[in-house]
Amino acid sequence: MYPDLVVAQACIGCHNSHPDSPKRDCKINDVMGGLVISIPVK
Repeated sequence: MYPDLVVAQACIGCHNSHPDSPKRDCKINDVMGGLVISIPVK
């Protein structure tokens, strides 16, 4: 699992102003979620 980080000011503006966003104080390098990469081994 890898952290999904806020990397652009455009992301911050959209997430902080979206009416359904649970967080309104995002800033650069905040963790927004997680990425899971699954590769089958056969």
